[in-house]
Formats: sequence, structure tokens, C-alpha cells
Amino acid sequence: MTTQSLQESIKITLRFLKQVCWQLKVKGILSKDHFVGMLAFLRVFADDYHHENEQNVMVSTVMADEIPKEDPVITTLHEYAIGRNYLRDMSKAFAAYMTGDRSSSQGVIQNAQAYISLMNGYIEKERKASSVDRLSR
Repeated sequence: MTTQSLQESIKITLRFLKQVCWQLKVKGILSKDHFVGMLAFLRVFADDYHHENEQNVMVSTVMADEIPKEDPVITTLHEYAIGRNYLRDMSKAFAAYMTGDRSSSQGVIQNAQAYISLMNGYIEKERKASSVDRLSR
């Protein structure tokens, strides 16, 4: 799978997640099956498959002191950790919501919105970097 098609798949899921959050906020409706599927996709496909592969390359480069500590790679690694925290907190809030704690819907929405914003920003940076890379060849 190309980076571009991976990004498109993630962006589609983020748009769907945004819609699910809107339904939760406005209508008080949250489809368990849809939400579980989105979380699984984001964890397995976006994070485990895509980000972890990139992270392994970046960490080995950082550990070899081949890049300065203020390099964008360090920022990206930090963003991955933040994204994982949002997914974890979103999952916790969702679990609480599913046990009847309707007030935890705010945690679902806030963490989902933060994750969507983070990932859209990351995808845009990745897109720009690949455009610059193609132009420099």
C-alpha cells in the first residue's frame, strides 16, 4: 500500500469519526460497532502498521545520533505518543460510556477531536514532505 492510499484511508476514517462525534454530541447516539471498528482500524492500521514502521526507522536514526535532537523526527515521535494517548483516553471514555456513564461522552468527543486534528496535521506535513522530496529528485 502506498503512503498516499494509506493517508486517504486514514482521512476517510477521521471524517467518519468526526461524523460519529457529531451524532454523539447532537443526538446522543453512539454506534458501538462503528466506534469499535474505527478504533481498531486506527490502532492497527494507522498506528501499529504505519506509524510503528516509521517510528522504528526514526528511533534507530536518533539512537545512532545521526540527527540533532531538535529535528522534526523528534517532533513526529512525540506526536505519535500524543496520538496513542488520545486513542487510549478515547477508548477509556468509550468503555465508560458503554457501561452507562453518559457524561463520559465528553471524553470520547474531546479525545476524538484532538486525535482528528493531530492526525490531519500530521498527514498534511507528510504530504508536503513527500511533495518536496519528489521535487528535489
